Amino acid sequence: MKAHAESARRLGTASMLTETEALWAHSYPHKKANVTDVCDANLQGWCDWEWKSFVREGPGDKNSPSQYYEWGAPKTGHGVNWNGIDKPPSYYFEKMTRTYAPRVMGSLVKMFFNASDEKAPFELVYEAGSLRSDAASEIFVWPDRYPGGAIVNASADVGMVRVEYDGSSSWVRIFPSTGLKVGSRVTVSILAASSK
Repeated sequence: MKAHAESARRLGTASMLTETEALWAHSYPHKKANVTDVCDANLQGWCDWEWKSFVREGPGDKNSPSQYYEWGAPKTGHGVNWNGIDKPPSYYFEKMTRTYAPRVMGSLVKMFFNASDEKAPFELVYEAGSLRSDAASEIFVWPDRYPGGAIVNASADVGMVRVEYDGSSSWVRIFPSTGLKVGSRVTVSILAASSK
């Protein structure tokens, strides 16, 4: 991850890791392959795959030369069946949903999330790149991971920032405020107000 992130910086481009099955590491023999923490540590973008659960096998489909089954195609794989329920099993959310900052108004320095801690601690550090009062850094928080809401603390080494969070939605927004300067280092920490 470090090598890819360094290459992206050298090339002046974004870097995105796709189709990793990173969050399904528990099914791998070594059971230590959750790559999401390493991606965060190296500020590497990533996405998992195989949320789809719509493949239906019909009689003879496995022996057919066609890539299509009775419904859908398993050619690229598919996730665990939902067994007739109208939403994914709970582990889809518990294992795949992470607190993260999809929009940062400045240069990202650090992003950290601990999914295994019941308080779900998250830390974001960035250098302010915009002082527009209507432009916010945004952090996604899954409300079910933060029962009773999240405790959000935000500060800057020069000037101030303003937090907008209603205690129950999926978004924490950090706005520039009094005295913030371009290049000021902003630190945001988030913890669950109560344990599950």
